[in-house]
Amino acid sequence: MHGDRDHWHFRRTVDEEAVRREEEARENARREVHLAKVVAGKEARSRLIRVVMHDLRSPMLAVDAIAARLRETLGGSLDKVDPADLRDECATLQDLSALMEGIVADLLDFERIDSGRMQLAMGPVDLAGLVRSACRAYSGRARAKGVVIDAPSQGALAGRHFLGDWQRLMQCVHNGLSNALKFTPAGGSVAVWIREGPAHERAAEGWRWVHVGVRDTGPGLAPDELARLQCSELFTQVGLGQMQGNGGTGIGLVIVREILALHDASRLHLQSDGKGKGTTFELRLSLRETGAPEVQMGVPAAAA
Repeated sequence: MHGDRDHWHFRRTVDEEAVRREEEARENARREVHLAKVVAGKEARSRLIRVVMHDLRSPMLAVDAIAARLRETLGGSLDKVDPADLRDECATLQDLSALMEGIVADLLDFERIDSGRMQLAMGPVDLAGLVRSACRAYSGRARAKGVVIDAPSQGALAGRHFLGDWQRLMQCVHNGLSNALKFTPAGGSVAVWIREGPAHERAAEGWRWVHVGVRDTGPGLAPDELARLQCSELFTQVGLGQMQGNGGTGIGLVIVREILALHDASRLHLQSDGKGKGTTFELRLSLRETGAPEVQMGVPAAAA
């Protein structure tokens, strides 16, 4: 009898020790994962600072060079000043200012995402009208570069409204158009579309899947590059905007994905058939259809 009881106590002690060691191992594993995330976050933030400083330094140096040329020009005889040259210099200064403002705006949005403070201002949105407005906004830049934007027709979504944040959804479309124009060479084209999702994506009653796509004829992406851009980790994409050689922080895709996630798990789909075959940027939006407002939220009445 005593032997059985001693054996039982021994087995219980062994089992308790095994449980304790298992819990200790799990806790150590959790600490290691947490530490790895902290280290990765610090490294990513350092990389972000380096990339942004590099991207800000280039336009700042250009501004300094233009200022020096203007000072030299205005310091001489004004009779030799060509008004057209001055207009070009001023236009370049405005472009550089807009570039730096965009980088700073991306950084502010990135900080909101990192701290969990990004919020949406929801209201009825005419998605078809939004996409047409975005195409008009980039038409001048496209003409100047010699690129054709193939804008979508009215289609079945014309005049239909969906619940979303007009400004943030426009920001997502702008990101796709901006990158497409950046990477498409003169003589190329950018196709834009908006359509309802396929039948297998049918959502719950009152909800719709809407796809907004931008396809360029730029340099495209190799499979490994595409895989890295498809990664949804917050910091992974920082610096990947330079992957195709035209600069950029790569923060834009991070922001787009966060905006889409806040729109009821909408998502971004990127596709490229390889180098030299262009890239497709598609917003796959999960939105509730709603009635048209008297004045669309976030948009001037004339644009609604």
